[in-house]
Amino acid sequence: MCLVLPKYAIHEFYLLITSFIIPIVIISIIYGIIYYHTVRSTANFQQSLHGAKRDVKLARNILILLGIFLFGGIPSTTYIVVSNKVESAPGVLFLIAITTPSIAIAIEKIMTIVLNRDIRQVFKLRWIKWFSCCKTHTNRVQPITYTNNRIINPTNTQKSQQNKTKTLNTRI
Repeated sequence: MCLVLPKYAIHEFYLLITSFIIPIVIISIIYGIIYYHTVRSTANFQQSLHGAKRDVKLARNILILLGIFLFGGIPSTTYIVVSNKVESAPGVLFLIAITTPSIAIAIEKIMTIVLNRDIRQVFKLRWIKWFSCCKTHTNRVQPITYTNNRIINPTNTQKSQQNKTKTLNTRI
């Protein structure tokens, strides 16, 4: 996204509409359709606590992603509005307007991974596969558990059970 000089007001508002307002409206409509169909599908079945929680979680995720999109476009919009009202807009506002869309896209991609369980699991498996050569080797020591003041090795539980029965049989 580029910013036009403030003296070209028509071009600035065209850029604002095409690069910010229309995408936000389209994204909001798509998210609205997704949410509507999800709520309607749970309404067809017996509304349960699980379905209500799922709807709330979906609405939360949609609002988070929509908020990130808004975060990316508001500084540019502010710069365009301020540059038309004031002779020279602050340079810091220009720099913020240039960098926030890129930051918002990076945050949106990270949040997509964090919020979506399926994508998160695939990403986790890929991460383990990519960096399996870097992980430290674990030793093969079996954990020892304490049961009734006796130490039992989990790998030898069957043997310890056999020893218990032998001891009981010999006592009888």
